[in-house]
Amino acid sequence: EIAAAVANMQQESGINPKRIEAMNNANESTFTKANKEGSTVENLFGSWGSFVALYGGGLDESGYLHEGKHWMGVGLIQWTGGSNHSLWKWSKANNMDMWALDTQLPALLSPESGPYPDRLKNYVTKDNSKPEKAAVNFLNFVEYAAGRFAPGDGTHAKAENRQKYAAAWYVKIKEMQVDKDYAKSVLAKVTSSIKA
Repeated sequence: EIAAAVANMQQESGINPKRIEAMNNANESTFTKANKEGSTVENLFGSWGSFVALYGGGLDESGYLHEGKHWMGVGLIQWTGGSNHSLWKWSKANNMDMWALDTQLPALLSPESGPYPDRLKNYVTKDNSKPEKAAVNFLNFVEYAAGRFAPGDGTHAKAENRQKYAAAWYVKIKEMQVDKDYAKSVLAKVTSSIKA
C-alpha cells in the first residue's frame, strides 16, 4: 500500500511537493504568493482561459472550480479544486508552508484538510495484495474516489505507469531503513491538528 501511494505520487507530481499543474517555472515568489493568496488559476495564471489554453482546451472546469475560483493541481498528489482549497486553508490555519513535504504528508491524514483520510480508510479495505493492484486501487479510491481507471484504458490517469512504479517502489522500500522518528513527527502533526 505504501509503494502504491508513492507510485501514485510519482505519476502525479514526480514526488515533488512543489509541483504546480502546468507550471514548470515556479519559483519561491510563486510559492509565497500561493501560500498567501491561494493556489488558484486566477492568482497564478491570471484567468481560466489562459490556463485552459496551455492544454489546448478540453479541461473539465467543474473539477477545478470551488467557491468561484479555479484551484489547479498542486503538490504530491496534485490536490485540485476543493481539495487544493482545503490543503491551503488547513496549512494557513496550522501556520505551515503548504509546499513542504512535512505539511502535505500530515494533510493526507488529517480530516480537517479534505477528503483523503476517509478515502484512505476505504482504500485499505480493498484487495491490495500486490503492489500493482494497490496502485490501481489508490488511483480509483484515493486520487479520484469515484474513478474507474484501468491499465491500458487510454485515459490521462495512466494506471499502467502507476502499476510499474508501484512494483519498483515495493522492491526499493523493502531495502530502505525505517525512520521511526520522522514517522512519529508526521503523526504528531496530525494529532496536533485534530486537537486544535
